[in-house]
Amino acid sequence: FPILKKHGGEFITFDDNSVTFEGAVPPKGRIVMFKFPNQEAATAWYNDPDYQALSEHRRAGTTLNFLTMVHSIEPRN
Repeated sequence: FPILKKHGGEFITFDDNSVTFEGAVPPKGRIVMFKFPNQEAATAWYNDPDYQALSEHRRAGTTLNFLTMVHSIEPRN
């Protein structure tokens, strides 16, 4: 995860057997969640030439649905 960390990203979790309670069922496969400090960092990570070089291997064998969520609610004490 060096490229992820380079852009302030953190690995949160993954799931190979997610359950859909409502809506369209996503294609079978792994769901991976990363966290970035902001939209700019996520975009910089995705566009990083080192990440793009690695992602060519993933693209050769998988289909990617890429999503960003910009806003969140911070927990209150």
